[in-house]
Order: sequence, then structure tokens, then C-alpha cells
Amino acid sequence: MENCSVEATAAIRAATRWRRPEIIDVGERPAALWPWLVEEGSLTARLRAHCGDAFRVRVLASGESELTAGEADWTGCPRAYVREVHLCCGATPWVHARTIAVGAAAEARLRGLGESPLGDGAFEQPSTTRDSLEIARVAQPGAEWTRRSVLHVDGEPLYIAESFLDGGTPWQ
Repeated sequence: MENCSVEATAAIRAATRWRRPEIIDVGERPAALWPWLVEEGSLTARLRAHCGDAFRVRVLASGESELTAGEADWTGCPRAYVREVHLCCGATPWVHARTIAVGAAAEARLRGLGESPLGDGAFEQPSTTRDSLEIARVAQPGAEWTRRSVLHVDGEPLYIAESFLDGGTPWQ
């Protein structure tokens, strides 16, 4: 599982056909994973409900970074502050998340998280809203499906892409 971060990041970056959930054919939808993919609320809360006290965040990278061409198109910025984490149940990573902050307040929010999940603080704010989810099927080892959305916390956008990993997860 050492290459999981590299593989999941590649899966997010390789996803080129982003679609709204409602236009994905029912026959193409992964039955067990679908409720997780279309979760509009806090994915952190949903993962914690399944994992309990074993839920944890493993920070893989955090800092200023050049964005991929697709990310630059999505965010409108060539560089930004990026935080990559695994959302884990015990030692098993379930989700690889890549969050991009393009504003000063959003960057400060990410910098201050440490190993705390973004979802805990973000969804406690009454002003938090999420733009429509987009989903892509990817052909990368370690993850077959990924989703992305923009989360607005206190008016600042956070661009979030989450790959649902294979191996020991509730959606398999």
C-alpha cells in the first residue's frame, strides 16, 4: 500500500470525464459505492460512523504546489496550497483526498488542520455550502472511482477531489 498515494493522485489527475451523478447510467453505477460517491454532507462523518474510534487522517503532503492542467482549469490558478491525505480506518486507507486552497483564508484553514479532518470544522460552519458533485471513473490501480466538488467555507472555496480506494473498505 506504500504506492497508494501516488496511485490515487494519478487516478484523480487522470480522471478526464467528469459527470454529474444524475447523468450516470444506473447500470454503470457501482451499487455499494454509490451512496458514498453522492454523499452531499460530510464524508468524514460518514466514514467515522462506519469506522468509529479507529478513524484517522494520515497527512501525505501539505504545501504550495504547481497544479496539473486539469486542476488549473478547474480552479483558475496554476499554483495553490495543496493538502493530500488518506482518510483511514485504522491503518487501512479508505479515501485519498486532495484539497486545493486558492484564497488566503482557505489556505490558512488547511495549514491549521494538522491531522484533523477538514470535514469536522467545515461542516460545523452554518455558512458552508457545496457546489454540485462531479464523478469520474478512472482506470488506475488502487481506485476506480473519484469525485470532486467545491466546498465554500466562510465564503472561501476549497477544491476537493476524493478517490475511493480498494481493499478493506465498506463499499467492496
